[in-house]
Amino acid sequence: MLWALISGESEFGLTVHRMDEGLDTGDILVQRALPIGPCDTGTDLVLRGMELIPGVLDEALTALAGGSPAWQPQDKAQRTYFHKRSDVDSRLDLSWPATDLERFVRALSAPYPRAYTHYRGRRIEILEARVSQARYGGTAGRVIVQEGGGAVVCGPQPFRGTNAGLVITRVRTADGTEHEGAEFFLPGGYLTEAP
Repeated sequence: MLWALISGESEFGLTVHRMDEGLDTGDILVQRALPIGPCDTGTDLVLRGMELIPGVLDEALTALAGGSPAWQPQDKAQRTYFHKRSDVDSRLDLSWPATDLERFVRALSAPYPRAYTHYRGRRIEILEARVSQARYGGTAGRVIVQEGGGAVVCGPQPFRGTNAGLVITRVRTADGTEHEGAEFFLPGGYLTEAP
């Protein structure tokens, strides 16, 4: 579900399928999808996905108990697979456009490990962000200006002045303290991959 949101998919879902020798490649018995909204977080998707489970499970068990389940082969050309996430998968990649980074921050909501980066030698978690209204140019990762209660971080292609920036509105430091982005980033500087 998180990868679906990160990837910009319009929906996510739940599939009941047979186990076979492959990884999630077995025939499908029941499949349901739900839309991903423009403000949904990873937490929202997990909770909505959990609501699907009882009905999907009941439908699958009823089909199996009836003795004639309608198995459908998977179209392997249409299937996608993402690996299990690790800590490095939560690091903000400043080569991504702001729209992708904003979805990334929304996807990594509680209780999942949050999106993180480093600022002035400290690891920080990005709790809330949005795409800037104005367009900016400048070095990727540079904290350059304040906009609407947050600090704007430049994105890729620094030579262009037509990029949306990522406006970081809330962060958490390693000690667990949460800070408003506008105040926290007042010193300016850069977001970096490492301390």
